[in-house]
Amino acid sequence: MLIMILFNDKLYSKVIIIIKKGWCVSMVYALVAGTVAVYAVIAKYVLNGVGTAK
Repeated sequence: MLIMILFNDKLYSKVIIIIKKGWCVSMVYALVAGTVAVYAVIAKYVLNGVGTAK
């Protein structure tokens, strides 16, 4: 985890800048990230379902 945080230091600084720019922009990014996460979970379940289904 610490290694990933160090590698993503630039990413975190960008996120902090985005949050400072305004809640509207940060909310859009949060919604996009949430949507991507939901689709990733759905895709994972679908792939697992296809793999286990006969």
